[in-house]
Amino acid sequence: MINRRYQGFVSSTYEDLKEERKEVTQALLENNCFPAGMELFPASNKSQWEIIKKVIDESDFYIVIITGRYGCVGIDESGNEVSYTEMEFDYALKQQKPIIAFVHGNIDGLPRNKCELGVKQNKRLEEFRKKVKEGRLVKFWEDRGSLRAAVENAVSNLIHDEDNKMKGWISARDLEGMIDENVNKLNMEKQDAPLVIKLHKILEELYLATQAYRDALREGDQQLFDIARNELQQKTYTVFYLYERHNKTNIKVSKIAKDVFEAYNKFVEAVNRLSKIKDKRGSEFRQYTILADKCFNDFKELILEGIQKLEANC
Repeated sequence: MINRRYQGFVSSTYEDLKEERKEVTQALLENNCFPAGMELFPASNKSQWEIIKKVIDESDFYIVIITGRYGCVGIDESGNEVSYTEMEFDYALKQQKPIIAFVHGNIDGLPRNKCELGVKQNKRLEEFRKKVKEGRLVKFWEDRGSLRAAVENAVSNLIHDEDNKMKGWISARDLEGMIDENVNKLNMEKQDAPLVIKLHKILEELYLATQAYRDALREGDQQLFDIARNELQQKTYTVFYLYERHNKTNIKVSKIAKDVFEAYNKFVEAVNRLSKIKDKRGSEFRQYTILADKCFNDFKELILEGIQKLEANC
C-alpha cells in the first residue's frame, strides 16, 4: 500500500487565532500532512487572491475555523463584500474540496477582543456560521487543546476513509517501491530510477524548507529566519548540483532541476532589490514587495510541479 502525504489548507481569521492555528498546524503534522494557509500571502489585492486560489487548488482538503470574529472584508468575484475566510470557504466548496469545519462552542465566553462588536459584522458572522453548518458535520471546540484533538481525529478519519479520493503526495521511499513494481511502465531508463528518487526526495525537503522560511518570516524571529534561509539555499544548490551533473544524461530530470534553480535565482534577485530600498515607503516599495511574493510563489509552484512530474513517470 502506497503511503501518501496530504496538504490541508487552514482558513480562519488570523490575529485572534495565532495560537490556535499553531495547534492546528501541529495536528496536521502529526497526521503527516502539509499545512498551508492564507497568512503565507498578503491578501491585499486581486493578484494575491489568485495565489490563494492556486494554493487551495493544490491542497487536498480544506479546514475552516470559526470563533467570534468575521474578519477582514474584501470583494469577491461577484462584487460582494465578503470576509477573506468566507471567500476561501466559498472557493473550496466550488472546487469540491473535502471540507472540515471547526466552530467555537461557547461564543459568549470569548474575551471581548475576540468578538465582533458591530451589529453588521455580527450578522455576517452568524450567516457565515449557518452556511458552514449546512450539509456537513461540524466539530465544536472551546480551547486550544480540544481544537487540536478534534483536528487530529477529523483529519485522521478523512485520510483513512475507504472512499478517500484525494491525490496527495508520494514519499521518495514509496516512489522507489513504485519504481520497483512498475519498472516496465517507466518512461525513463531503469538506470535513471535512483536519480529520479534522489531529486524527488530533495524537492520534498525543499518544499518543507519554503514553508519554514515563510513561517520564520511571519514570526519575525531573526535567528529562525537565518536558519531557514540557509536551509533553503543549501537545498536549492543541491538541486543545481544534480542539474550540473546530469544535464547531458537525463534531459527530463535536468530540466526540472534547472527550472527550480532559475526560479530561486529570480526570487533572490527580487529580495535583493527590495532590500536596497527597504528604507523607502511608497509605490516602488510596494511594487517590489509584490514582485518578491510572486517570485517566491512561482518558485514554490515549480517545486510542486517538479514533484508531480517525477511521480508521473511511475
